[in-house]
Amino acid sequence: MEGVSSMFSNVYASATEYVTAASKQVHSMQTLFPSSELDRKLTDATSNDPQMPSSSLLYELGRATHREDDYRIILSAIWQNVLRSNQRPRVVLKTLLLLESTLLHGPDRALEETMDMKGDIKAL
Repeated sequence: MEGVSSMFSNVYASATEYVTAASKQVHSMQTLFPSSELDRKLTDATSNDPQMPSSSLLYELGRATHREDDYRIILSAIWQNVLRSNQRPRVVLKTLLLLESTLLHGPDRALEETMDMKGDIKAL
């Protein structure tokens, strides 16, 4: 009877370990790949479409930077657009509007990061 109990205990421990590992992997994948909703909003905010992004969309993206994963995704998209020298003027303008919203509604560290990128922003 003890052998069976020990075997079930080992199986339970292994299953728990696998579930924990799988959960961590799913969480990791979610941080590496933006949610489709965030991706859609970023695309809308920085596209080359003639329509400017709404203030509510910019505010929402600016506030989203308070979440760690979203901060990395949004600021990465901003800096990628800023650093592309062949960008269309409309995309650059929309990206700067998104940066402004992030500075107004996001965390203080966005300002620090922007100060580091000041030379690249001036080049625009």
